Amino acid sequence: MSFSYAHAFNTPGNPACLSANNANAGIGCVAPGPFVQFGPNGQPTPIKVDISQYVPDNALAVTMIVSVVPPTGTAVVYAPGYEKYGTIFKGPRSMEEVRLDGPIVYVKLYGATSFEIQYTNYRLP
Repeated sequence: MSFSYAHAFNTPGNPACLSANNANAGIGCVAPGPFVQFGPNGQPTPIKVDISQYVPDNALAVTMIVSVVPPTGTAVVYAPGYEKYGTIFKGPRSMEEVRLDGPIVYVKLYGATSFEIQYTNYRLP
């Protein structure tokens, strides 16, 4: 089973949803998130994603499938401290491995308004 994190920027209330990818799973939504915002340097504001429920804290890397909307967009995913080594996910959907340093990753969206993450595998020490 894989899990998805969907941050729906263009929906009323901007829900951030986490769901299991199976036909019978409901989507549990948490507090609304921000619209795509840009910092003072013109770069997208990173979106914090807690993956601790799906990947062990001591995992070295996680393989994930990232889908973005619109399909021409791109997402960059990285762990804190590894901003310069972010993994690029090109739309509409791509699969890559992301280096980890704990249970948090950040997502920056370029030309995308929403994203979904499916965790497929992880590497332990």
